[in-house]
Amino acid sequence: MGFDEYRGGKMVGENVKSLTCTFVVILALLALSPVSDARTITVGHTVGADYLDIQDAINASDDSDTIQVWYGTYNEHIVISKSLIVESQDGTGSTFIDGMGSGVVVNITADNVTFESFTVQNGEIGIKITGNNSVITDNVITKITGIGGGGHGFGMYLHSANNNNISCNNISGVTSGAGSSYSCKNCKAGTGGYSYGIYLNSGTNTNISCNVTHEVMAEQAEMVMGFT
Repeated sequence: MGFDEYRGGKMVGENVKSLTCTFVVILALLALSPVSDARTITVGHTVGADYLDIQDAINASDDSDTIQVWYGTYNEHIVISKSLIVESQDGTGSTFIDGMGSGVVVNITADNVTFESFTVQNGEIGIKITGNNSVITDNVITKITGIGGGGHGFGMYLHSANNNNISCNNISGVTSGAGSSYSCKNCKAGTGGYSYGIYLNSGTNTNISCNVTHEVMAEQAEMVMGFT
């Protein structure tokens, strides 16, 4: 009977041909499927950058992408809601995220974020973290002031954030809002509210190392205040 041998009511050759066709179709579909590779998206105020603003780049990104920010001052409040690497190309001395005097300057809500080598300034909270398993390293946080009427100022604020690594950040110039004369070891007397370098609120397994905090209160005191 040759190749198309009859067995059990079916032609063996026909079965082989059917499998071959199926395999070819699968290969064709795989070839047409888009390849999802992590990208590097650039942000800058010069020709050649993909985006002018950091938040626009974040909005256009996918998980695992890298947002590379070139030198300059970025007057915005950013929310990192995806698992990204957000890094400055030119370091803290050249790359600034400025909150223009209010709010949370950098709000990290996603898990598995790396945020590295920025100067974060001019807000009520420098960096707020509510995600898990993130790395915050080599940043400068400065000129942070709580709103008047006893508001609190936080260099970093972690809320229900677990397994994060906070390392080698320099935090200075954190003050509280005016309106209170309350004095304690972890607040600035005479200016109201509290001021903290790093504040931990209901998080666990936070690794804090190599950070420097100064000019956070009237006299040098503990860098970290919080509850785990």
